[in-house]
Amino acid sequence: LTTFFFNILAKIILKSKIKDINSGFKAFSQKSASQLTTDYKYNYIGPEIYIQSVYKKFKVGECEINHYERSGGTSYFNGFTSIFINTFIMINYLIELRHKYIFKKWKIDITKKKY
Repeated sequence: LTTFFFNILAKIILKSKIKDINSGFKAFSQKSASQLTTDYKYNYIGPEIYIQSVYKKFKVGECEINHYERSGGTSYFNGFTSIFINTFIMINYLIELRHKYIFKKWKIDITKKKY
């Protein structure tokens, strides 16, 4: 549920075209990886990588990944309170990225640019 909301928020706030922007499975060429820098030290690093990749005109694509049911333990994001709190963390993070990378650092108007 948290991932669902995060992807919707990323599409709205960052104009993302990626279905699962925070998937833990990513592949980069060595050249591309050496040009990416991340500042955010939290679970949601995918949007920062995406924004930088789009700006630097890297090829960005997706492939389907099969996920398996959790075999043990419980998710950190269980429960209404946790989902509610993490939704606010996600919104704040995406807005912070939008301002840091789009408006201040690169001065891009994402409403006019097609990705």
